[in-house]
Amino acid sequence: MFFDTRPLAPNTFVLCDVFGARKITLSNGKTVNAGAPILYYRANTSGKTIREIYSAQDNDVLIQIKQQADNMEQPLSRPGGPAGPFQYFYDYIRDPKISARPWPYRPDSYILISAGVDGIYGTSDDIRNFGN
Repeated sequence: MFFDTRPLAPNTFVLCDVFGARKITLSNGKTVNAGAPILYYRANTSGKTIREIYSAQDNDVLIQIKQQADNMEQPLSRPGGPAGPFQYFYDYIRDPKISARPWPYRPDSYILISAGVDGIYGTSDDIRNFGN
């Protein structure tokens, strides 16, 4: 089975977690266990709102490829709602300790998200460098 990875930069690497629950076939024909990509979002420290500090689209291609490959909805890729595109992502990275306005965890740095054992981004078993 082939999945279109052309939106990704050629001849580069993607870091993956250790949950090798999925078998993939490499271009040399070898079959290996593979984990899910670890999502990296870099903070724009000059941003004044949660949507200016982090962009949900930074990893949307990876999430879409995973969603297609696994045939499972990935909540972090949900298109959004009345509050705007990718609202689930922005709610997911929002720091609840700051109530004056929606504000992300780690606004001066970066966030990392691993899909966890279930292989789905945006669920309670995710391993991440922010939150609880």
